[in-house]
Amino acid sequence: PADVSVETQRDDPDSLLTWVREKLAERAGHPVFGTGSYDAVESSDPAVLAFVRSDETESILVTANFAADERTVDLAGHGTLTLAPRACTWTVL
Repeated sequence: PADVSVETQRDDPDSLLTWVREKLAERAGHPVFGTGSYDAVESSDPAVLAFVRSDETESILVTANFAADERTVDLAGHGTLTLAPRACTWTVL
């Protein structure tokens, strides 16, 4: 659409541009996302992906619910978690 531009999204807190900038800032604050090891975490639900990124300074649990509905899952070694539909979360361990 013609109305989608950096100019129209720059000051909109709900815009895609704002969301991408926030995610890039989060990643910059946690280098483990790009340089840490990857360890899969077993999930009780095949619609939920879970893994841990770790380096010598930090470990982060990342979860993604690819289902269109809320899911409650058991994550091996990490307890039970409820995820919103199509949600992605991360938690510093």
